[in-house]
Amino acid sequence: MHIALKAGLYSAFVLPGSGHLLLKKRYRGYAFIAVTLISLIMLLQSIMAISQQVADKIVSGELPIELGQIMAEIHQGIYGELLVSAGFEFKLLVACWLLSTIDSIREGLKAYQQGLK
Repeated sequence: MHIALKAGLYSAFVLPGSGHLLLKKRYRGYAFIAVTLISLIMLLQSIMAISQQVADKIVSGELPIELGQIMAEIHQGIYGELLVSAGFEFKLLVACWLLSTIDSIREGLKAYQQGLK
C-alpha cells in the first residue's frame, strides 16, 4: 500500500494526526491529536450539560418518567441548545479531521517522491 494512502487512512479512520505519526512528523501529529481531543472534550461537556438538565427536570418532577417525553426533551436539547452552543467545537473537530487527512496524504506523497529521487 502506498504510504500516502496509508497515512491518509490512518488520519481519517483511526485518529487525526496518526497518519503524521506514521510519517515521522511527530510535532504536527501531536498538534492534530491535541486539537482533536480538546474539541472532543468541549463537545462532550456540552452534551453532559444537556444530559444534566434533563436529569434535573426528571428529579424535580418537572418532566414525567415517560420515555416519549424524555426523548422529546433530549431531542429539543440537542437540536435547540447543542447545535447553537457547541457549533464551534463540532466545526473545529470536523476541520481538524479533514485537514489532518489531507495534510497526511500530502506529506505522504512528498515523502514518496523524495524516496524515488
